[in-house]
Amino acid sequence: MQKEKSILEQKVKIYQTEADRYNKLKSNIEFLTQQKNDIGRQITSSSELAGLTVRLQNLLETEFAPIKYKRCMENINNDEVCMENLMDIIHKLDSWSDEMKRLLNNDYIVDVQ
Repeated sequence: MQKEKSILEQKVKIYQTEADRYNKLKSNIEFLTQQKNDIGRQITSSSELAGLTVRLQNLLETEFAPIKYKRCMENINNDEVCMENLMDIIHKLDSWSDEMKRLLNNDYIVDVQ
């Protein structure tokens, strides 16, 4: 009877050790999976921002840069509508830029999953 009890106690210890090992492995797998997902999101975000940078540069060079060479710039001070429209564009760009700077200074993070 004592021998059977001893054998059962050894089995319990073995099962407990294996269960602990299983739980540790499971935890490690979950951690690594989360890390992989985080890295995937970082790569996607970086790629999207790089693409946006190229498109923004193109917009600035093809759409906004020519404004300073257009005829309306010669008479901008005499044309209230042109002046208001141009200032509206500038204010919107400034507003967006200021908001993004505030968000970055506050370490604002948007988690979109």
